[in-house]
Amino acid sequence: MSDEQLQENIENYMYAVNDIRNSINVIQGEKYIENHKKTLLFSVIDLLAKGVYGNRLGNKRTDMFEKFILEFCEWENAERISLQQLVHLLDKTEEGTFLRLKDFAKTELHKYPDCQPVPFSYDPTYEQLKELMPRGVTNILRVELKSLNHVSLLWKLRNSLVHEARAKGATQLFDEEVEPHYIHYSVLGKDSKTGLTLITESWEMYHPVGFLNKMIDNALHNVKNYLEAHEINPRDNHDFDPLWIEVKKEKNQH
Repeated sequence: MSDEQLQENIENYMYAVNDIRNSINVIQGEKYIENHKKTLLFSVIDLLAKGVYGNRLGNKRTDMFEKFILEFCEWENAERISLQQLVHLLDKTEEGTFLRLKDFAKTELHKYPDCQPVPFSYDPTYEQLKELMPRGVTNILRVELKSLNHVSLLWKLRNSLVHEARAKGATQLFDEEVEPHYIHYSVLGKDSKTGLTLITESWEMYHPVGFLNKMIDNALHNVKNYLEAHEINPRDNHDFDPLWIEVKKEKNQH
């Protein structure tokens, strides 16, 4: 394939991906439209990742998704650890376990302003939290600390939408926010025994549609540059065989 043909294929591919993304953003609906848009925008991210990596990462879709986000989407808070999720996890541990980490997490979460969206830049880094873990320990209840970072949690949101048609976390509250953020909730209730008024407080994560679009914008630019620099035809990383079922090669076939 000539350089001119390769360049044309890359440009046509990027145009088609962006065209799909734009068609998603104009879809109209009512109650669940935001969830539907997010589901479809996640599929665009998957599409771009496949165009870059092909089958190089095997069937490890989690690895491909997270690697793509980190390499092409320019999300600076992707590897910060969600303090909200950490507190929920620590609440499941026995009293006295990870005491330093518990004190730190609950103290820091209490500092988050509860009257405004709290961006994920407030969250601690893995390195900060590792210093508070018992020596040589990297997991809590067999949950690796790194699995609470935001790129891993984004994969959880993707799967919840794609496989169960439901979103995790909060619903939209701040109209102009594009960056993902925490929303604080206070719920009034009464103790059934004492009759005293109780206030239950919680934090929930919210990922706006605009955030996914911003990541796709970054990815479109960066993927195009990557494909050109490495002379990759993204179409070669997709299966266009009219046979829908993949034929496995014999072990002695080359």
